[in-house]
Amino acid sequence: MGLFRKGVDGSGIGLISFKGILQNSRIVQFLADKSRQDFILRWRQPWYIGNMIHAYLHTMTFINIELKARTTKAEAIRQFLIANHADFKGVDTQTDTYFHVPNGRLKLRQGNIENNLIWYQRSDQAAAKQSDFLLTPVADSDSLLQTLTQALGVKVTVVKKREIYFIDNVKFHLDELEQLGSFVEIEASNKTKPIPVEQLKQQCEHYRQAFGIQDEDLLQYSYSDMLLKM
Repeated sequence: MGLFRKGVDGSGIGLISFKGILQNSRIVQFLADKSRQDFILRWRQPWYIGNMIHAYLHTMTFINIELKARTTKAEAIRQFLIANHADFKGVDTQTDTYFHVPNGRLKLRQGNIENNLIWYQRSDQAAAKQSDFLLTPVADSDSLLQTLTQALGVKVTVVKKREIYFIDNVKFHLDELEQLGSFVEIEASNKTKPIPVEQLKQQCEHYRQAFGIQDEDLLQYSYSDMLLKM
């Protein structure tokens, strides 16, 4: 089964709206290089586009061991990161748009720092958890948003202010969401270099203890799930 479903009206994605992706995304360059003639003949069929994008994304699969927790200690965590020479990437105002897909979750992240198309799959548990994810940087996120909205439909939108830090392969977020509150995220990833899952788990647990995150602070669900339950 492809990553994307057919549109309700069965008409597929229009050529004009798809041009933005063709011009700005490595995804469609992959599609065109893989089978240009077949792609041109079948571009109106979302199942075909979905299958091909799914094939492309699976060439870049990564693993996060991650946790998310409520926090009232944002300043203390911030000072810990600074003291430990974390690489501060800045404050990103992000809009994550989630789309209806048959498998996992698909979101388009639009921000002043990060602009990515992200598919991921993980369990819902109030603990550090494994997330298998596929990530593609996006140059023209507005065009892609228009296309995916028409093809798949929007499930929910999450808006947040996010401070982004890195220590080696571990990424940290200090998040503020108007409707939900203040949170910290820890993501130990093998995206930049091969690291065994057990080591990623150890890294995540190390920083959990350093930040003083208690079991009762841990979140089971994503921000999108929390908003859908409101």
